[in-house]
Amino acid sequence: MFDTDVNNRRYFIEMTELDHDLYVVKFYPKQYRHSEKKFNLIANDHNSFKVLGTCINVLLTELLLAKPDSSFLFHGVPKAKNSKHNFLVGDYEDTQRFRIYKYIIINRLGRQTFAMNHDPKLSLMCVLRRSKLNDEFEEYVLNVARKLTEELGSEPVFSAIDP
Repeated sequence: MFDTDVNNRRYFIEMTELDHDLYVVKFYPKQYRHSEKKFNLIANDHNSFKVLGTCINVLLTELLLAKPDSSFLFHGVPKAKNSKHNFLVGDYEDTQRFRIYKYIIINRLGRQTFAMNHDPKLSLMCVLRRSKLNDEFEEYVLNVARKLTEELGSEPVFSAIDP
């Protein structure tokens, strides 16, 4: 958890550790912690770049120090204006959160250490440690991505992010 300087708002960073030191990373404002749509709701601070950037910086500094072999999967879910918002598959394409994740990660992590792949259609990004890349690991990551997006009825298709 960390504090932002915008309205003294607190955010939770949720990291689910899976096999192969793969982490699925999610962020949400503390005020929405009891909502089923907590990952979709925004706090309207009008500073999403700073909030997501701080979350990612905390993740990178804390987790990478503690678990240097870790890899990550981000799903930039669409934002909702209220807790009753229902989403369509098209709402998941190239979301604002996905674009911010992608920008920050590309500029903060080295491509010599990490392979970066994405699926803009589903707003998925995986950041995989190059030293761990093999067919089994890549298949595992794809299966995790399938589970994350199974309710969308669309198969993840990752492509490399061009340098």
